[in-house]
Amino acid sequence: MPRPNNQILLIDADSRHAKAFGEALVATGDRRTTFERVRTLSSGLEILARKEIWAVFLNLSLPDSWGVESLDRLLLDTPAVPVVVIAGVDDEDLCKTAMLHGARDYLLEGHLDSYAFARVIRNVTEREIARYELFIEKERAQVTLNSIGDAVLSTDIAGNITHLNSVAEHTDWVVLQGRSWSCAH
Repeated sequence: MPRPNNQILLIDADSRHAKAFGEALVATGDRRTTFERVRTLSSGLEILARKEIWAVFLNLSLPDSWGVESLDRLLLDTPAVPVVVIAGVDDEDLCKTAMLHGARDYLLEGHLDSYAFARVIRNVTEREIARYELFIEKERAQVTLNSIGDAVLSTDIAGNITHLNSVAEHTDWVVLQGRSWSCAH
C-alpha cells in the first residue's frame, strides 16, 4: 500500500535531531519522503491543520509544551496520524505512558542518530501497512458475515456476545449449544 503522501513533520526544538532525521531519510533511500521541522507544538498544530502529514515525530520537551499532554493535544486534532515521541535518556517511563496514550513508537535522547530515526520510520511504515491490511480484512469479513442469511454471533470465553451479524441483530432469541441469549435491539 503506497502512502497517500510522504510528508513527515518533526516537532522538535533540537537542531541536532533535525540533522539526524535528515540523514535518516537519505539513508532510507526513499527520495519521495520529505520532512518539515518546527520548534513548537503550536506551530506543528498549525501545519497539521492545513497540510496532509503522513507521520509526526514529537519531542515531549518543547518550549511551549511538555510531556504526555503534548501528545494528547496532538492526537486530539489528528487521531489518525501515527506519532513517534522523543524524550530524554531517562524518560523511558514517560515514553511508555505516551505509548498507552496512542504513540506508535518512541526514541530516547541517548539513542538518537540517523540509524535510529531510519529504523523507526521503517517500523512505522510497516505497522501502518499492516493496520491498513487488517482494516481491509475486517471490512471484508463484516460484509461476508452480513450477507449470510443465518444469525451469526461471537462470544468471549465467559459467554458474553462480542459480535452479531445483521441477521442476529434482528433475532429476538439466539440458542446456541443449549444456551439462550437475549439480543438487544
